Amino acid sequence: MAATLAPPPPPPPPATPSLLATLKLYRTSLQSRHSLLSELEAALTSFFTNTPTPLSTLTIDADSSNRTPTSACATESIRPPNVEELQEILRIGFEGVLETKQEHRLIADSLEHLFQRANLKNVVERIEAMEEERFKLMIERDQLRRLDMITQVGEGEFQSSLDGFEKRRRELAQKIHDEQREIDAEIVDLDAAETIDTTEQV
Repeated sequence: MAATLAPPPPPPPPATPSLLATLKLYRTSLQSRHSLLSELEAALTSFFTNTPTPLSTLTIDADSSNRTPTSACATESIRPPNVEELQEILRIGFEGVLETKQEHRLIADSLEHLFQRANLKNVVERIEAMEEERFKLMIERDQLRRLDMITQVGEGEFQSSLDGFEKRRRELAQKIHDEQREIDAEIVDLDAAETIDTTEQV
């Protein structure tokens, strides 16, 4: 009589990420967004001022002498982008910002409902609100720069407004940094607790 084969066991459920892993993911994602926005701003500045893009937007691969972009919208060329290239850079940048925003919304939900850490969820939401305001200010600023480039009404015509945008963006950047310190402090505490647990188990 032929032996019957037992069905294979079901795959184990995916492991639930820890609070520490979730916060580290958020911190890494924030850093990626800041890198993306820095490259986006460099490209916009290069376009509006018709000056080369600084090579600081590129990093050197540790294993080779090749320059590699730090994110999808970085470019190896230092010349100012043309209109078509700028549109592509903007498309990639906006898509990246949208994807990051959706990811951070999921992280905030996890902090509240999975880990019962409403305080950390509130920190994330405050950071996201300020990041969104900074992004909108960047768009408004560059719309004004574009108007200045098109009308050519004279140097300094819009400078006070542009300075106001930059001042507000710097203030928001500092506030975002202050909020991020709460995330960093929580990561340090969780890392220390995890190290103690591991040591006690040895």
